[in-house]
Amino acid sequence: MKKKLIFAVFAVLIAVALLCSACARQKNILSLCDSISDAKSATQVITVKNGDSELAKETRNYDFAAGKVTIERKTINSSDADELYTTTTETKDITGGPTVNITRALLTEVTEEKTVLKARVSRVNLDEMFGIQSSDVKGDARIEIVAEGEHVVSITVTYTSANGNAVQIVTTYVY
Repeated sequence: MKKKLIFAVFAVLIAVALLCSACARQKNILSLCDSISDAKSATQVITVKNGDSELAKETRNYDFAAGKVTIERKTINSSDADELYTTTTETKDITGGPTVNITRALLTEVTEEKTVLKARVSRVNLDEMFGIQSSDVKGDARIEIVAEGEHVVSITVTYTSANGNAVQIVTTYVY
């Protein structure tokens, strides 16, 4: 009887230790934002829509090791143009790696489930977080951060521009 009791207590202690170690290893998603500075590259797609019509799309491919960003801009032409869109491409030098200034104090209505954090960002905080001027935004923005393992793999920001267009910025990171 004593051996069974000792074995049962030992089994419970092992289970509790495993649960505690799993909890200790799991970090909240905002704390993983610091790891973004370790990204080797990133792709950022900025889409501007009016209803279902895409007005503009800009794709930025960052190579932090090479210190370069390639920017492809696609903008809608006037109705008398031969082509629907004009596409331009340029490459620029960049210095440093990616940085993000996302803190819980700048977020409201935060929900975090396993690997996804969703929140609202006041338009006055967008400049501090992403360099988006509050005068360019109508209302608040929504943010979604997706983590995988020990890294943030994507950040999506959506808002309405001052002139009423829907703007979505999706940034994906590669480590």
